Amino acid sequence: MTLVLFAIGMVCVSIPELLCRRMLNALKRADEDKRSHTERRWQALWAMRYWGLFKTIMGMEMSPKFLGPPQTTGGPYIYVLNHRCVLDHFVGQKVIDLQGVEDTFWVIKESMARAPGMGRSMATAGYGLVMRGGQDPEGDIERICEMAKRAKRIGASVVIYVEGTR
Repeated sequence: MTLVLFAIGMVCVSIPELLCRRMLNALKRADEDKRSHTERRWQALWAMRYWGLFKTIMGMEMSPKFLGPPQTTGGPYIYVLNHRCVLDHFVGQKVIDLQGVEDTFWVIKESMARAPGMGRSMATAGYGLVMRGGQDPEGDIERICEMAKRAKRIGASVVIYVEGTR
């Protein structure tokens, strides 16, 4: 049931919203940084919305809490997370959002950039794409460095899962 609602939400609401955002960028002749930022902001907003949907459907009472005040001083930051379940992306985005960070680049496995619906958005967002199983370590490092340079140039934070396999 959860998967069906997720699919309906993607097809009927979130993907049309992204297409409208892309059309506006095309009409404004937005540069690559603006188009990339549009994709990242859209992903963050929908991660938060789907987090709420999952919590409601599953009856979960789960809110990230900080042990003491968040130690944010303006950023940008490097977030290092473990990847234990499919909800990690939603929880990670919630924590990042609670800290007031609005722009993040994620290091993700390359196959995610081919996923239906979200894949093109992830590739356009400028994320660091890595191959599974160390198939292309030099290429992985090069792609992550390019992403990190771009993030530094525009003042964005970076998110990486140090434990890349669940």
